[in-house]
Amino acid sequence: MFTEQKTASNLTYYNFIIFEPSSLRIEEQDILAKGKQIVDINNESIEYLVKQNSMKESIILNRIKKIEMMLSLVKDFDNVIITKFINKIWRRYLYFSNLGETFLDINYFTNIFPEYKKNKNQIVAQRIIKNNNHSQNHDDDDSEEHQDKKENTSVSNSKAPETS
Repeated sequence: MFTEQKTASNLTYYNFIIFEPSSLRIEEQDILAKGKQIVDINNESIEYLVKQNSMKESIILNRIKKIEMMLSLVKDFDNVIITKFINKIWRRYLYFSNLGETFLDINYFTNIFPEYKKNKNQIVAQRIIKNNNHSQNHDDDDSEEHQDKKENTSVSNSKAPETS
């Protein structure tokens, strides 16, 4: 009688379909699917969503059908990708959303493709990205903001005192 509850964290994970040339900007570790496999994933998603009756699924179906139309225009699928799932609060979410189209949230994806349900770690992008020089966290790194604040503080502190 227990049902799986959707947690708030699961509802914020989305993946994206990204077309060439933007797909070349995505790191290999962030790619879930590539090439002709994308057409199959899209078709299975449409088949699943057509059977659903809610307004939410109708909205998602419209988005997926729009992607289907885009895919019909593609001649070479080698550089068409679906990304792994990214949390909406991560900086990469904004980056990916500017490069491609939102595809599915993680709950719909695992309902359509139940083989991924047990291994969600395989389909969720790593939060920490290792760079060649050092390990850095792109999604939580607010050092730029701190640097800007320091610069603004030092500028405001170094102003000459006003004389009357």
